Formats: sequence, C-alpha cells, structure tokens
Amino acid sequence: MKSSELTFTLYQPHHYPEFKATMELAYPDLTYSFASEEDVNLAWKLYPRGQIVCLCDGKVVGINYARIVPFDVYSEPHKQHDCINLDRYVPEAVEGDSVYGIDVCVHPDYQNLKIGQRMVEIVLRNAFEDNFYCVMGNSRVVNYPKYSHEMGLATYAAKVQSREIHDPSLSFHFRNGMEYVNVNPDFSDDDHSSGGHGVTLAIYNPNFDSTRPIFPERRKQLAEFLVPVGAQAYYA
Repeated sequence: MKSSELTFTLYQPHHYPEFKATMELAYPDLTYSFASEEDVNLAWKLYPRGQIVCLCDGKVVGINYARIVPFDVYSEPHKQHDCINLDRYVPEAVEGDSVYGIDVCVHPDYQNLKIGQRMVEIVLRNAFEDNFYCVMGNSRVVNYPKYSHEMGLATYAAKVQSREIHDPSLSFHFRNGMEYVNVNPDFSDDDHSSGGHGVTLAIYNPNFDSTRPIFPERRKQLAEFLVPVGAQAYYA
C-alpha cells in the first residue's frame, strides 16, 4: 500500500463505529470496555483538534483520542479511571493547560506505515498552535512483567529510552520524541500484558507562551456546558 492512499482528518461522530472497531482489533489482549460513543463525542466537542482519524478508502484504520487536562494533576501518578471519568472532562477542559492522549492505535492490517506517528504529529501541531503547555499521556509497558522481578518501573522506562530494552508501546513513544514524566503503578487492572502498570510521558511545546491564552477557542467550544451567572460562568 502506498502512503498516498491514506487520508488524515479530524474525527466526526459518524466515524465512531469504525473508530471503536479499530480499537478492539488493535488491542485484542485488553479486557476493558473500550471508549464509548459518549466518551469520544464529548472529547470531540471539547477539543475537536485533538481527535484524529486515518482513513483508507474511506475506512477508519487509525485513531487518536485526546482531551484537555491540567498538567500538574496528571504529571503525578494516576489511574486509567481518572483519564476516562466523564465527570472530569468538562471541569478539566475549562482550565487545563495540556492535551492528554487517551489512545492512539492502528488497525493491525495497516501497521508499519507510520500511521500512528503521523497522527501524533498532527495532534502535536494542533496543540502547539493552540499554545498548550504540552501533549502528554500514559504508555503501556507490555514487556515490563518480564523484568519486574529485577527492576522497578522507572528503571525499566530508562532502559527502554536508552534502547537497552524494547517495549512495543513505550519504545514507539520515545521514538516520537516523548519524554519520561512519572510512573503509573497499577494504572489499569485490565491491562494484564503490562502487569497493570504504565508510564506518563510528555512532549513540551517549545513555543509555549505563558502570556498568551491557551486554546483561544476554549470558551466557544465549552459554551454549551456553561451556565452564565452575572459576570461569571459555572458548570451546568
């Protein structure tokens, strides 16, 4: 297949059935329920430029799903439930300074075409244009259980980063320029391949300007979720 046959575009709600099917095929070893239509569509409403799909002949073959978060909260150890808890999406989108990549995956039949890398590049470009502080996320560590008896998770991450150890997920993110932030012990009970663990990574915006607004379109995007009271706005 030629890469020219691939199209990258922003997610739209009609993509969801194939979006979900791609996640299920990409992660056959995971037992958790995949992101619901409500989850993905809410993230899309709050930050459309963080939801990317790759199409081949109109079929979704790659997905990137992200939301706005506060860096100071998610740079600390956290759980998968924190990332996908819908009750947190709106309040954290109001003041968040970073974009958290909840998932990026590619249909098994279309891997090794750099689709994941290209989707990450699009999200980075969009987030940095919108003056977010960084793009961050949790990486699976599917080879860590083989080494857990001899080293801690932080040491494992360092060895993957130095290419002493290969990890399909963590190595991918390091190759794409992400930096180690913290460990996430017991991140997900459902990710048995990773022993439930994860690692927080980030790419920092080299042009971040603290004097400029972050995501200038934020209030417009969140308008339907806010109830104005006098000069203030409160969550609906």
